[in-house]
Amino acid sequence: MLLSLSAVAIHECGHLVAAEYSTMQTMRMRILDFEFRRRRSGWSVRGRRCKHEPAGFVQAFPTDFDTVRRDYLRMIAAGPAANALASANALARMTAYAQDNVDRLMLPHNALLRAEIEAVLSERIATQ
Repeated sequence: MLLSLSAVAIHECGHLVAAEYSTMQTMRMRILDFEFRRRRSGWSVRGRRCKHEPAGFVQAFPTDFDTVRRDYLRMIAAGPAANALASANALARMTAYAQDNVDRLMLPHNALLRAEIEAVLSERIATQ
């Protein structure tokens, strides 16, 4: 449940940021059972359980009709782009964490290997 909530939230927030960045007027956003509505004083939140609606959406309307196509394309592409960026970030962090742990596990082995190499090199230098 928490993983699906975060995936939908990241996706819909991508749409929202793109709509707010462009000239579109955002009216409401839904993430699973939470509906956010824009008010004059800010955003209001209410919980509603609806089985037949999608997991999330952003409702935004264009205010500048000269850039409607560009604004909608930007808003549509921003949701999957936000998910892709979040996935790449998570993958990079897991890879770095795994590599750091492998280095820690291999440290004693690397120290022994380095000592053996230094011993062999010092013997060759001494015999020359």
